[in-house]
Amino acid sequence: MMICEKIDLYGDRRVMLYTYVQKWTTVPGHYPRRGGVVVLPGGAYMFHGVSEGEPVAMAFAAAGYNAYLLRYSIAPHAQFPNSAADACRALKVIRERAEEFCQDPDKLALCGFSAGGHAAACAGTMWNRGDVREISGCAGKEGKPNALILGYPCVTVDLEGQGDMYARLAGDRSLEELREIASAEKWVGSHTPPVFLWNIYRDKMVPVEHGLKLMTALAKHDVPFECHTYMEGNHASALNTPASSLGDPVRENPRVARWMEDCLGWLGLVFGTPELDVPQENMRSMAEDRAHLGVPAFRFPE
Repeated sequence: MMICEKIDLYGDRRVMLYTYVQKWTTVPGHYPRRGGVVVLPGGAYMFHGVSEGEPVAMAFAAAGYNAYLLRYSIAPHAQFPNSAADACRALKVIRERAEEFCQDPDKLALCGFSAGGHAAACAGTMWNRGDVREISGCAGKEGKPNALILGYPCVTVDLEGQGDMYARLAGDRSLEELREIASAEKWVGSHTPPVFLWNIYRDKMVPVEHGLKLMTALAKHDVPFECHTYMEGNHASALNTPASSLGDPVRENPRVARWMEDCLGWLGLVFGTPELDVPQENMRSMAEDRAHLGVPAFRFPE
């Protein structure tokens, strides 16, 4: 079965967490504790991009992970650090229900695109900051992601090109004030989890320098990361396959689509081998005693 819920994180329907939790087993009483990925779509803090939401969550679910979709704070509630705190609060709520969700609480990643990548990056670098903790309600590490997956993310407020987006984040602050508190690379430290980053050199919306600034900070603080920069491609392309292109061929690119396979390989390195659905000691008996209809049971040689 799959547990599909819509969770109101603050009780005012402003921030919603959608769950796609896999709870099934072939051995009664044994449910594997899965890794999980919380997806944050882009949209310049003005809307939530459709292509970067459910299609991406379903791709992670198909790979065996519990998937979650976070519709975080956007205008008129986008003032920083609301969105980063929303991501931390989502992790807290998931961990509180880890047993019910068969979720490994130590294997939770945030996956953000564009503005959602900014929210995820800030959550990963600022989860222990006082203002983020106050909004999220997290007192300890319950709001810390165990990994970050960032697709063509906005990272820094130092670069031009996202003026309208930064205005939504600033509230009554100046750009200079926002630059210090909302540039993720400025808050990287030993508390930052491993990062998988992919971006596009010719991205016309988010300059590749965003990723370069983050990688420089990660390397400086010895935070493990993997990066894939593709020369050609388009912003907001998500999976780069028909599953997320919304019928627009410019959002389909087989070369860039490789990011998902690379990401899953990287997650395997960070989270380790997934727990088997069937305990290893039961594999022999299942192979011998059970078979699909029309297929003989396999007999191990003595």
